[in-house]
Order: sequence, then C-alpha cells, then structure tokens
Amino acid sequence: MSSNPLNPWSDSGSRSTWNEKDEILSNVHSRTFTSDKYLRGSTLGQGAWSVVYKVKRVSDGRLFAAKSASDDKQLYNEMKMITEFSHNNFLQFIELHQQGDAVGAKILITELCEGGDLSTYIWHAPGGMDMVEIVLVISQMSDVLAFLHGMNYYHSDVKPKNIFIRRFNPIEVVLGDCADCRTGTHKYWSPDMAAHIPHDGRADDMWALGISVLSMMVQLPHMKRRNRNTVKKDVCNFVDECGYHAQYLEGLNPENRLVKLACQMLVFDPEFRITAADCNQQAMELLEHLDKEGDESKGKGTEGLGIQSPPDFKPASF
Repeated sequence: MSSNPLNPWSDSGSRSTWNEKDEILSNVHSRTFTSDKYLRGSTLGQGAWSVVYKVKRVSDGRLFAAKSASDDKQLYNEMKMITEFSHNNFLQFIELHQQGDAVGAKILITELCEGGDLSTYIWHAPGGMDMVEIVLVISQMSDVLAFLHGMNYYHSDVKPKNIFIRRFNPIEVVLGDCADCRTGTHKYWSPDMAAHIPHDGRADDMWALGISVLSMMVQLPHMKRRNRNTVKKDVCNFVDECGYHAQYLEGLNPENRLVKLACQMLVFDPEFRITAADCNQQAMELLEHLDKEGDESKGKGTEGLGIQSPPDFKPASF
C-alpha cells in the first residue's frame, strides 16, 4: 500500500482508505449491526466509555469516524456540545445514527481526521514537532478554548489524545471528546483539581494545554505511579514537578518565546495563569514573528526548538 502524502509520519494510508481489513471487519459487524447506511471497519481508538470506528457511508463511499458508547447518554451529551457551538477547530459533527437494536448500535458520526490524534504524532513525527507546528497547535487550541470559555463552558479533558489532526502542511487540529467530562485525566489535572479544592474550569483547561505543550516540546516529566492507594499523592507530586520544571526551563531559556508561553499556562495560581484569549494572541504574535524573521527551526523537529533541558532530564513517553 502506498504511503499517505497527507501524513508525513505514517507508513500507510490505512486510516484514510477503506482496505481489505475494513471490508472483512464490516462483514463481521454486519452480523450485529444494520449496515444500510454505514459500514463499520477498523477500530480507530478506545476510551473509558467508548470505541471509535472507521465507517464508510454506503451511498457515496465517504469515510467518517463513528463513536459507540456503553451509555447512549454520553453520545447525546457530546452531540449537544458539538452542535451547540460552531467553531472550525471543533470536531465536525455529521449525525447521530442508529444501527439496529443491539447494545452499542447508536453511533455518533463525525469527520475522520486523517492525521490521527496528536499524541501519536508527537511520538512518531521524525525528529519531533518543529516550532511552527507547535505554535500552530497552541494558536488553534487556545482559540477554540477562548470561544468555549466565552460561552461559560469548559472542556475539562484537554490532552493530545483528544486533539485530532485534520491535515498537515500546515498542521490543522480540532478538539474532540466534547462530552461532559467532569474529572478529566489525572496527568492533565491542574493544581487545584489535584488538591480537590474549588477550581475554575477555564484555568484548568489552560493548565492541561500547558501540559500538552510540554509533551509537544518533549519536555514532559515522568509521572510516577506506585499503587491505587497513592494516586492522589502521585498526582499532586506530578503537578508540582510539571510546574517547577516549566519554571526551570524558563530560567535556562530566558529568550525562548515558546518556553515563556508554556510557562504562563503552568502558573500554579489560577488567577495569574494565562487566559485562552491572551494565549491565542501571544501565539499569533509568535507565528507572525517566525514568518517575518524566517523560521530557521522548520524541518529540524525538536532539535530546532533550541531548548536547553535541565541536567539528566529524561522526558516521559506516551
């Protein structure tokens, strides 16, 4: 199978094409679910309460993503979120479709992002992500979060696995998994969430975006997990480590504007943490600067970021 030109890190276009494996799986799925409108193919991802499939629309052969859930209420919640708000960087909703009466027959149909999720790209992009790619992701995610926060909503589970790549060259991303996620993911909890004290969901989103930026910069510390009884303490320790690591990075790289922006997202006090709107403005200014000055880091991946790491620092992997 030929490589996918839209996806420079992928060895195949299996995500964006309907292949023999999908055809075989669609025949298997058709024993349980009706296939008059959509055929279910390969599994694209799996979460705590849902499974996402590649599906093909029978009428025209177009490919989409379809989420099936253990609780249909979650699908209705997500549909409500992504249909109530209109923003280019939200995952595009197509329809809610019923495939018979079996458990898991209801599916939420959305656009299929051929680049997959950001977490996979972070760890498979040759040489890592370059400066422009990272700042573009920051600008697009801060823009959609500013829109969401302006409507008095917050996402509560911003992380690379919930950010999907619509296209490359230039990179364009969308925010998915917009159901009502009340607890989020431990690794991306803000200090206030970790301490289980009253917190501002908008500021929590910005902390989570900051952790995601550390991941893109390959500067995310390891999260040490001992056992179930120490989860709260382990999360609090990780939150502290991320915040202090960001401060250390800023001290080592005082002229690096990307590091400075990441640090503003990882301020411990939520009242002084950068807002999504201000973050977007700074990201746009940085993109303009890179365009004017000529981005010497382009194509050089993480090495081109010019970030000095603390001695003996070893980044986490997904």
